[in-house]
Amino acid sequence: MGFPVSTTKLPGDLPAEETGTVAQTPAQSVSQLYQATSLSLALAAQNAAAIQMQNNILAQAATAANVQKILSLNVSGNRLRKRSVVRKPAKR
Repeated sequence: MGFPVSTTKLPGDLPAEETGTVAQTPAQSVSQLYQATSLSLALAAQNAAAIQMQNNILAQAATAANVQKILSLNVSGNRLRKRSVVRKPAKR
């Protein structure tokens, strides 16, 4: 013979999924903190990589513009002069 089992719920009873041990709560809190920290560090690393790529593009554009300026100069002795474009008069 078995013992009688009551299936009625009392007003103060907790559901089965909420009856974890007391020691689980700090461990879950720390694990959530570690996950949040790792996600924020990963996002910071992605942002740093994106900023580095943008800075490289900007540096390349500035280098190209300055090289173009340097190549447009004509060196004569110790003086720098801009090259002049001589246009021939139009024939009539």
